[in-house]
Amino acid sequence: MHRTSLLGALVALLVAALASTVLASPPPWPQWPMPVHAPLIEQGRRGMPPEEEFGLFYSISADRPEWFNIQAGQVPFRQDVVLVSAEAGNLYPRQGPHIIETFPGGRPAFYAAFVAQLQGIITGWITDPGYDGLISLDYEFFCPWWTGHYGWASSEGPLALDYDFLQDWRDTLSVTRASHLAGLNTADREAYFKREWEATTREFFERAVAAVRQVRPLAKIGIYNQPTQTYWSWIFPDSAHAMRVGHDDVRWFWDLVDVILPSIYCSYQSIPDGQTRGPGQDHQASFDAYCRNNIAEAIRVAKGKPVYVYVSFVYHPSNAHYGNQPVNAHNLQRPFQIAREMGTDGAVVWGWVRSQQQYDTMAPFFANTVVPFLEEFSALPALPIPEDPCTADLGAQGGVPSSDGSLDQNDFVAFVSLYFGLNYRADVGKQGGVAGSDGLLDNNDFVSFVNIFMSNCR
Repeated sequence: MHRTSLLGALVALLVAALASTVLASPPPWPQWPMPVHAPLIEQGRRGMPPEEEFGLFYSISADRPEWFNIQAGQVPFRQDVVLVSAEAGNLYPRQGPHIIETFPGGRPAFYAAFVAQLQGIITGWITDPGYDGLISLDYEFFCPWWTGHYGWASSEGPLALDYDFLQDWRDTLSVTRASHLAGLNTADREAYFKREWEATTREFFERAVAAVRQVRPLAKIGIYNQPTQTYWSWIFPDSAHAMRVGHDDVRWFWDLVDVILPSIYCSYQSIPDGQTRGPGQDHQASFDAYCRNNIAEAIRVAKGKPVYVYVSFVYHPSNAHYGNQPVNAHNLQRPFQIAREMGTDGAVVWGWVRSQQQYDTMAPFFANTVVPFLEEFSALPALPIPEDPCTADLGAQGGVPSSDGSLDQNDFVAFVSLYFGLNYRADVGKQGGVAGSDGLLDNNDFVSFVNIFMSNCR
């Protein structure tokens, strides 16, 4: 494994957007030692650990390197993950792909500048041409799919970072493609917007990945937070179904990357089921279902490619009550445990420190709480891989009496227990596209369960 540019540190550097159009001098790679230990086994199927291993990866955002001298104990963190932030250069179109549509000089000018900037960042940060670790492109602001795309209505205009991606696209093309759209009815206009969105985003992601592969051909490449993490969309059947349709519309995207990188950060502080929730809190069963739903979708679209989940040791800053505070024991442990149980290949720990005060809080929490848990967790034996995962009797797994040794409708009760716990309000049949869904979660939805969770082998 080539690590000459990393000096024993596994980091991802977040820097401010640069003013220049093309990055002439890429920001320096942070040069400081971190007390990390030997990585897990390095060979494997197109990914990093072998199939039966669960890898731990450590990635931090360094505003000030001197804050990151946290002791890692005996945790076997790998040392080869680089995250290229959306803000590492100023040409990633965070407002949406409509920026490409209106770039001065047109698309050829945009890609000439964008590719030069991205390659300058990659070669400046990773000086070893033989680097064969993970490069995670934080190009998450807009997704390549149209159906089920997230976003919020806004009147701030096309240059605002307002997450109004689809409407900004419609508004822009209504001007730049006015002659083509003239005379089209509403349905045909929407179909045109969708088709051109998917063509434009495909070109962007394919060019970005190709640019990285050109300068670091041995690296494993993934797009951070794709599929996009979502807490609420999986609860509602219509939105869950739309997301799956959107993901399936861009099969090329999952084929393009080497690894799938979902994110399961903690948006809420989880408390025991049955207790009254306060502001910024959820129940433990809801958090577990959130982790399972996002991981399950990542595994589904991966179709056998490695899946590494991004986790964090603090609550997401969007939480007004607990944001950036250290997580509790349940929110610390369950992402790792669930990811391992579901058969992912590893977890990438992502963190950020923005002040001396935050460092003073995180350092003892890391040493006294995080490291002891991960030392124990990383010593767990590898989970066996069944020869044929499709023959498993889910009924036996879920404790259904008189299991008959086959996967059939008798196992539906176990399905509910395994994948929905105490909060199964969604109609799985509708999520899976079963015709004539009755709006209830019942045995009629079992066929959909097979399609959703066993799609790789059924």
